[in-house]
Amino acid sequence: MGSQQPFWPIYTLKAFYSDIGRPSIDPELMIRMLIVGYCYGIRFERKLCEEVKLHLGYRWFCRLELDDKVPDHSTFSVNRHGRGSAAAQGRAFWRCEG
Repeated sequence: MGSQQPFWPIYTLKAFYSDIGRPSIDPELMIRMLIVGYCYGIRFERKLCEEVKLHLGYRWFCRLELDDKVPDHSTFSVNRHGRGSAAAQGRAFWRCEG
C-alpha cells in the first residue's frame, strides 16, 4: 500500500495537523468513505461507518486493513456542521481553483 500515489495533493496539509488532542483522520479516507456513501445511497454517517466496518469491498476501496479502525460517525457530522455551509465551501473551492 505504501507505494500507491496519493489521491490528490491533500497531503500538503499534514504540516497543519495538531500534535495534541485526538489523532487526525486522513482526509483521503474520509473522502473515500463519502464516495462509497454517495455511490451506494448510504445517507447517514452512522450507517456509512457500520457498512465500511463490515463490508470488505468498502474497506478495500478505503484502503483499510482488516484491523484498522473506521472513523467514528461523529467525525463526519462535526466536519459537515463545523466547516460552514455548502455554498461557502463551494465559493472557497472556486476561489482556490480560479
